Amino acid sequence: MCRLLRPHATMPEPFDQTIIDFLISPTGKEAVELGQRLDPTRPADVAKLRTICTLEQARAVLELVDLRRRAKAKFSRAESMLFDRVGFEQSTSEQIALYKAKRFERIEPQAPILDLGCGIGGDAIGLTAVAEVQAIERSAARLRMAEHNLEVYGRRDRCRFIGRDVREVPLTGPAFHLDPDRRSAGRRTVRLEEYEPGIELTSAILRAVPTGAIKLSPALNYHDLPWPGEIEMISEAGECKQLVLWTGELAETTLRATVLPQNVSLTDRQEPRYEVSPIGRYLYDPDGGVVRLRLLPQLAGLLDLDFLAPGQVVLTSDSRVSSPLAECFEVEETIPFHQPKLRKLLRTRGVGTVTVKPRGAKVDVDRLARDLSAKQGDPRCVFLLRLEKQVLAVVTRRLSLDQAQD
Repeated sequence: MCRLLRPHATMPEPFDQTIIDFLISPTGKEAVELGQRLDPTRPADVAKLRTICTLEQARAVLELVDLRRRAKAKFSRAESMLFDRVGFEQSTSEQIALYKAKRFERIEPQAPILDLGCGIGGDAIGLTAVAEVQAIERSAARLRMAEHNLEVYGRRDRCRFIGRDVREVPLTGPAFHLDPDRRSAGRRTVRLEEYEPGIELTSAILRAVPTGAIKLSPALNYHDLPWPGEIEMISEAGECKQLVLWTGELAETTLRATVLPQNVSLTDRQEPRYEVSPIGRYLYDPDGGVVRLRLLPQLAGLLDLDFLAPGQVVLTSDSRVSSPLAECFEVEETIPFHQPKLRKLLRTRGVGTVTVKPRGAKVDVDRLARDLSAKQGDPRCVFLLRLEKQVLAVVTRRLSLDQAQD
């Protein structure tokens, strides 16, 4: 019985309407509160939950409890929201949704914005903060979740919910937000032709409503997009989360990398810099969005940094610069990479945990980090940089944004 109640793949996706009705009922809320205190691997705990709900309901309760715990990193009111696993994984975080919504606010929409494929309501939470919204979702269960989640945020009256396929809805409005289904045959895909809606229907949406935003996988090859507009890579807490195509009046440039929560952006309009120099006092490891959009020359121009070599993504300078667009590392030692010699050097310096950042060097990162790390000592970061025909090991100290300020 315990195995059956694990909050993972055994639960259908998404929850059906009956399960959702139960979860928001008084009995369901009681079961969820109980589930938060239980260990699903203990038969005695599972038995307590089964006294107030069926096996299927118990599975849903444990699934929801698990997702709410995970969702605290994405939503400020996660403890009251409804999710199914796929809906949660594909949802836009509250922070990113609010950031994107501010761009819609600039066009001062006089009619509801179309939220096409609203899912569990992540983007609608942001959009309803700046405008009226018409949310369209073909999954009745996820639409019900979105309604509940907008109610949790006190914005239910700002949104009209339509449970239909995008193909069946007249598309009129000042702007749209489209979140295509990025799963094909039950797995995630980064192939645009496997998205739903596909290229043909998305093109029809753009003809009907030219101004909007299309949410895409950050791993998508954006060079092959068939539609004009601005490409923005949004990073959150150091991880590339969304690639967004802004179209029509919402497109402001060609390429933009944005870092949240600091809300700092870099665009292709920044004057580039291509100077090359040896390793200086500091190394700069660019945000993943900057690297993905190939905005390294623009970053070098903005922060007055130099390249170490053509094609090398790590930048350098003798000056200390603080920016969310690139982590700053103070250089302490540089030697040709030789694992035993590097380990001896780190032991001599009293280094504890070691983070390895290979940039052009092929190594087993986890295995090397374990070998170089000691149980006690200060943490250090070792860059393995391929420069010309050799690999250099650069021992560095990571600086926080505050420490990186001169």
